[in-house]
Amino acid sequence: MKILFLVTNFNFVGGKERYDKDLIRALQEGGVGLRVVRLSGRALPRKILFVLRACVSAVFFKPDVLFASHVSFSSVICAVNRFTGIPYVVCTAGTEVWDIKKESIKKALRNARLILYISDYTKEKMTRQMEELRKKMFFLPPSVREKLFTIRKKPESPYKTLLTVARLRPNEEEKGYLKVIDALPGLRKEFSNIRYIIVGAVLREFGDNTERIRAYARERGAAECVIVVGEVSDRELADYYNLCDVFVMPSTQEGFGIVFLEALASGKPVIAGNKDGSKDALLGGKLGILVDPDNVEEIAAAIVKVLKKQAPPEILDGNLLRKEMIEVYGVDKFKKRVIELVHELETT
Repeated sequence: MKILFLVTNFNFVGGKERYDKDLIRALQEGGVGLRVVRLSGRALPRKILFVLRACVSAVFFKPDVLFASHVSFSSVICAVNRFTGIPYVVCTAGTEVWDIKKESIKKALRNARLILYISDYTKEKMTRQMEELRKKMFFLPPSVREKLFTIRKKPESPYKTLLTVARLRPNEEEKGYLKVIDALPGLRKEFSNIRYIIVGAVLREFGDNTERIRAYARERGAAECVIVVGEVSDRELADYYNLCDVFVMPSTQEGFGIVFLEALASGKPVIAGNKDGSKDALLGGKLGILVDPDNVEEIAAAIVKVLKKQAPPEILDGNLLRKEMIEVYGVDKFKKRVIELVHELETT
């Protein structure tokens, strides 16, 4: 089988970009002939070049299937399909399909051979809008790099450390880090040595929210215990997971949340929101504590329970968390699902 894969900019840092890379690698390792056409920027000339390269590749590479890594490529994938008759697959992740306004996107989804979804939450959001999609949906959740993110001895530290890993865009405050900052004044009454580390990439073309976060911490009287770190290497990121006592990200707009898997692979207790795809990553609360992401008191109470070792034992057992998470989201499981996906495409 030959696949032409249309993908967003690999230079961006985030769960979606990691997912795309993992999927492409798994397809290649599965023996699929693959050609990748990458959108390298948001400027109009780059978009035009992207469309031209997709069309030329479809003609000369002659793929059996087209893959669109994002529904924003719907017009491109439909145009190539009309011109060549090549069937296509659309990958969906989260908010971009939770409330579909454009008829062109709805049409693209209706005409797709398969639609990949990463969480039941996103699937239900889509099928409530378009019930007819249910019969063509294929479950392919993210995987975790379990060899990179491992359980290691935590460095000696006088601090109780909270950690969030998220892109620091101004339009992504729904990750919940401001709610955690809101909880810090109360938490400091319980733990005078608490600190909160926020690690995240800053993409200039989308804006930088770092100063806004620091100013917010100052307004809440918590500036001295909030540390905002920019983009770090994968190895450094693993070190930050190892350093923390609890990973907390009470998001409200999460399609899934690969960072939860990374924290669990590192053996860390996880606190997440209960109003989005975070629930799927934590298997409905089996692998972590789910809280109302809009309730600062509830977030704080969950943090206190973890830091005081008053949470359920299975939430605090790092080895158990890692084992159960890998059974569902490990690399081998992901590769198996990709093989099933290719078989599905070959037989339909």
